[in-house]
Amino acid sequence: MAAFRLIRDELFCARRRLLWLMNVGIAINQCFPRVVDRFRRIMMHDTGSELDLVILDGLLGMIRMPEKRWNLLTSFETGAQEHLQRLELMAGEGDQTAFLSRVHTIKGGSGALGMKQIVALCLEIEAAGASLDAAAMSAYVVRLRSAFNAGAAALSAHLEQLHPRT
Repeated sequence: MAAFRLIRDELFCARRRLLWLMNVGIAINQCFPRVVDRFRRIMMHDTGSELDLVILDGLLGMIRMPEKRWNLLTSFETGAQEHLQRLELMAGEGDQTAFLSRVHTIKGGSGALGMKQIVALCLEIEAAGASLDAAAMSAYVVRLRSAFNAGAAALSAHLEQLHPRT
């Protein structure tokens, strides 16, 4: 019986601490949104760049030849156009399941390249999930196209810095 009371008391204390932390977290978020945003950026290693250079440079470290590194950009741009065209078709048809499946595929490939904005947008789309209608899917395709263009430009600039084209 004493063991039961001890466990119950510990759970009660843990619950109170959790509720306190949740309330403090909400209060901090409401009072200091810029501080919270900055903290999130630091915790996620977000410097405002489109690219997660730790991930990208790890990948580029395995690709030794500069021309093959540039082929990575070409493949990304080609694949992005194909994915976006298919997403537009799926959005037009209102095929939510296929749309979410394609978004999940995009998230994986973009994550491997360190494309932070695309991954974040894909996570947002996946979170919307069942509430997506044709109009919402079309709006997300427009945002994804913008994210792909920004990601390709950032990747090109990074590669140009490492291996200038002649």
